[in-house]
This record gives sequence, structure tokens and C-alpha cells, in this order.
Amino acid sequence: MGEKKKVLLTVLITLLGAAYAAGAEDKAGKSPLDDLPGHITRITYFGQRADFSHDGKRVLFIEKTFGDVYEGDLETKIIRPMTHHYFHEGYTRALYLSNGDILLAGARQFDAANPWASRSGNNAELWVLNKDLSAPPVALGEKCSEGPAASRKRMYIVWTQGGEFYSADIVYQDGKPMLAKKKKVLAKKDLPFQCDLETQNLRPPAERELIFSAYGYQGTEVCGLDLKTGSIVNYSMTPDQYDEPEGIFPDGRHTLVECDKHSAKGVESIDLYKLALDGSGRTQRLTFFSDYPGYKASNPVVSDDGRFIAFQVAKSGDPAGVGRGILLFDIEKFEGRSNADANDVKVESKQDQMEDKIEKKDNQVEDEDKPQDPNVAPEANEPAAVDETLKTTVDATTAQASQDADAKVPGQPPTLEERIEKIETEYGIKVHHEYDAKVFFPAEWLAQPISGEGSQMPKGEVERTVEAIEKFVQAYPKEVLAKNLTDIYLVSGMKFYGKGFGAAYGKSAIYVNNEGHTRGYTQEFLLSQMHSELSSIFLMNYGSEFPMDAWKNINPEGWRYGGTGVEMLGQRDIFAQTDELLSRGFLVKYSQSSLENDVNMFAFWAFTKSEKLKELASKYARIGQKFQLVAEFYRGIHPEIKISAEPETSSLVNCAPKEDIFGQNGG
Repeated sequence: MGEKKKVLLTVLITLLGAAYAAGAEDKAGKSPLDDLPGHITRITYFGQRADFSHDGKRVLFIEKTFGDVYEGDLETKIIRPMTHHYFHEGYTRALYLSNGDILLAGARQFDAANPWASRSGNNAELWVLNKDLSAPPVALGEKCSEGPAASRKRMYIVWTQGGEFYSADIVYQDGKPMLAKKKKVLAKKDLPFQCDLETQNLRPPAERELIFSAYGYQGTEVCGLDLKTGSIVNYSMTPDQYDEPEGIFPDGRHTLVECDKHSAKGVESIDLYKLALDGSGRTQRLTFFSDYPGYKASNPVVSDDGRFIAFQVAKSGDPAGVGRGILLFDIEKFEGRSNADANDVKVESKQDQMEDKIEKKDNQVEDEDKPQDPNVAPEANEPAAVDETLKTTVDATTAQASQDADAKVPGQPPTLEERIEKIETEYGIKVHHEYDAKVFFPAEWLAQPISGEGSQMPKGEVERTVEAIEKFVQAYPKEVLAKNLTDIYLVSGMKFYGKGFGAAYGKSAIYVNNEGHTRGYTQEFLLSQMHSELSSIFLMNYGSEFPMDAWKNINPEGWRYGGTGVEMLGQRDIFAQTDELLSRGFLVKYSQSSLENDVNMFAFWAFTKSEKLKELASKYARIGQKFQLVAEFYRGIHPEIKISAEPETSSLVNCAPKEDIFGQNGG
């Protein structure tokens, strides 16, 4: 490292340390419970280790370690005891089973002089308590170290015992629960690294993967075990950082983690983060309890509808799992959205090296630098020069039919507003073109470090963009658009982190930037951006159907995506296409940034440059295999989506120019 860089690094660390110290001083002597944001409410003043009922209306929790089990009704606020009708030695876990019965973990005997022995795998046992509370629980005859993982869909559990994972079905014989088909699914001695194990969650929706904690490996890592193949994936990949998975989102794309990323102080200073389970390592900090000296947030769980998180507040010195009350985190309020118009945003990935951070532009601040920020960022595709001679590949018959439908009295073409109204009437998509940042963007996108900005798109560019939208919507069945896309926002000069973005997407919205034809925003580019962003929405909504493992297996052995794409913006060769890239299965350099961007590239090429893509697919095996997966994925969404990976006999006779869609030279 050069002397200048060393000085910069020292200054940055000093400034960050001073800022953190000042923030901590402001919060010294205070509790995070005194400053709860609007999206977090306290629902109990005692308790720990919450679990949601399947309908999301009740929360099950432990009174204390080795205590009774209670259930709280979120609407009536009534808390009722679940284990007062019999004598017992206390419990350490309580989880809802798929049939509504309760899975308990607890020892048969408790010694107040040596309490923690009752929590160990040598003494804690698994039990099933009938939901009608008509009798004491029934022992399953198995010891369990820490918490088991219970399926939300079937009577199936996985638990830890003696450094090994076991799975079994829960069956009932004469009304009595018992285990069946027990088998060992993993032993830590067989792992390529040393660690202690604990089961956490079965990954929805298929529940074919077990998310587990690898304690002591590189700090603590979030790992996944394929229950069929036995393969292991490290999802956090953060040496010397504490990452413990606790609670998984119902779509299976993210898990919550207890993490010390903001402090590097271990379990005494953890908060809740959201970790992407796509291998990118992307995180988003959700709570800031450890900013208050002496406090932490822990043990979260997500409701089955994905709307709420239940978690607990604790003191820094409390043992793992000990809580001092349950809180409810409203995800929709946090993300600043309503049920009618929700704008999900993607989260920024961590940067691997501090040196890389210093070399980035001053106006891009990472989540490590500002722990109070939400760390969310919209997806980006930055435009480059486009070959104006390229034509879109919208089906000619469909396009002609649309033109016929648009026909009006000769000499009286439809006005802009009439065209926009027609898009809404026929496709259910509202096009917004009168720019208002507070109306267009979620609050999180306007705040630092994202610092979203834009301006009014000139009327002429609005008309060009609407023309592109008219072509774009014709490529999809109306029912597909009705389910996935409700709004398109038109912006000029759209920026996030001080960088130009060609497009962005939300849960059911696309944001289209247009800065004029002369700057590369041709019809071809505008179309490509909309197809790309819609492919991201499809991955969000139908992600469980996407063959992710098959896709990753096509990549070169050992390949790992590098981020989100945001970190590549500003590079002149971001959309370069070379023979080496194509041989490795990547259409352009940008494809290497994330799996999602890799898929995006195939999606918009399939719609705007299909013949060129078929040509590449016939020449490069990996390109052909990925193209086939994308085509199958889209056909699974709706069989009438016109993507075909099969080359036509005449497709190579009059192929597109050698330049790729962004005007970069091909390989």
C-alpha cells in the first residue's frame, strides 16, 4: 500500500472512530427502547426466543431460559400460559409445528446450582405439546443441543446432537407423537473446516436446504446444507465476523442474521441484518440497538407472510438467547411502502477490502461507514452508446395488431395522455411522468447514502419512452403483467450514490431513466432496461422456480459472483464482450457482478437481440445452456411468453452486426 493510501486509510478510520464515539456518547445512559422508530413496537416486557403462528396472529415465546412457555395474541394483546397445566423443569425452546402442536426442548431435571447443564445436548430433550393443552407434552426420546429446525409445511424436524445433524418425521400413533425415518444428515467431522454446529431453519419454499450456524469458523458463518446431495454452501463468507442465522424469509431469498459487522465486537454487540442467500454476501442492517452502549438485538423470526419480524432486546452481558422482552418489526413500514404500492429495494453488497472503498468516489458511502443508514440500493444498469441501426424483435404480428388498435381518425393521432391511459386500461400499468421525488421514490432511496435524485423528463423524451413501453408490454401476456407490474416511473438524470442509473425496480414497479437519444438512450436501450428490470421482478416473485443450482453449475468451477453491479458503474468496459467471457458463460463483463445481473443480460438480449443471442448460444456451450434455462424459466411463468432458445434455420442468414447491443466490439 502506498504512503498516500496509508494516510487516507488512517484519516478515514480516525474520522469513522470519532463519529462512532460521538454517536455512542449521545446514546450513553439511554436504552434503545426509549427511541424506538415507528416501525418497531414493544409487545412484551419479558420473554425471549419468539416464534410466529402460521397465520401470523400469535407469537409463542419462552418466559426465560428454563422457564414457562407463553403465547401472545397480537391483536387482543392477551398473553396466555401454555405450560402452566403441569409441572416441569423449564424449557429452552418452543416452536410451532405445521399441525399447530408445539415442539419443546427442555431437560427432565433442573439444578439451580448448575443451571446451564440443563441446556446442553446431554440433558435437553425434544417434546411435543398438543395444541389443545389437554395434557403434558410427550417426549420424543431424543436429546437436542440448542434449537431444532421445524418445517413450516410438514411434520418434519432437524436437530443437533453430539456434533451431528439428524432429521426425522413426526408421526402420531393412537394420538401419541413419535419420530419416524430418523437419519443422520451431517457430521461436523466430515466438514472441510472445524466448527460447532446448530440447526436454524429449513429454507422455504421447497425446504430442501438446511440453514445452519458454523460456530467458530472464521468467527461464525451462515451455511447451507443440501439435504439431498449433502453439499455445503457458505453464504456469509466474512472472516473474523460474527454471523449467526436466526429466522428466514418465506421466499427463501434472505435470512436474518445476528451480526457484529458494525462493531467487530462479537456477540456482545450484535444487531439484526438481512443476508441474501445468493452467494453475494449482500447485507442490510435492520436494527441499531447496539448503538446504545450495553444493549443488543437478537433472536429474530419472520412471519409466514413476510410482513413482520419478532425479535428480542437484551443486555450486552446476557448469555446467548437470553432476552428482556419481545418486539415487533413492521417490514412494510420500515421500507416506507403501502400494501397497494410497495417498492422493494435491493441491498448493497459489502466491499471486500478497505482499500477498494477509499478508491471509490467520495459520494459513494458503504454501509460499514454509516451504521445508521438502511443500506438499501436500487438495481442499476448504466447506459452506454447504442448502435442506432439495431431493431427490436417484438413479434411483428403483435406489433401490427397494436398499431391497428391504436388507429384513430386520419389526421388525429392519439395524444400522449391517451396513449398512457390506454396502457393503464389494457395492461393495468400506470405510467408516471410528472416527476416528484417524494412521490416517485421510497423515503429510503432519498436518504443517505443512496441519495436518490432525478428531474423532469422532457416531453419529447416522455413520448419516446412511452413508445418503448408500448412495445415492451406487447412481449408479455396481460395476466403476467397484471400480477407483476403496476407502475412505471419516468425520470431524467436518475442517480443513486451520485452515479447514473439506467433503470431501477421495486416490488411491482420499474423506474426508467432517459437522458436523450444523443446520450445513448435509444429505443433499443430503453427496451433493454425494461426487460432487464422485469426479469429481476420475476426472480423476486418466482425465485423458487428458477433453477439456481443448475445455473451455478454452468459457471466455471469455483466461480463466485462479485457483488451487485453498483460497484462496476463508471467502468468504461462494463458491457464489453470478449471470446473469453462468452466461453465462460457470460454475455458481457457486467454479467459477472451477480447472478441476478447475469440473468438480466440474457433476458433483455432474448427480447431485443434474440437472433444474435441464438448465434452466440450455438457457438458457446455455456451461453446456450444458460439461454435454455432462462427460456424454460419464462415459459414456466407463462407458456405464451415468446422466448425460444432454439435457433431458426434462417436465423443466421441475416444476423445482426458484430457489435453487441451496447456498441462494444464482440469477441
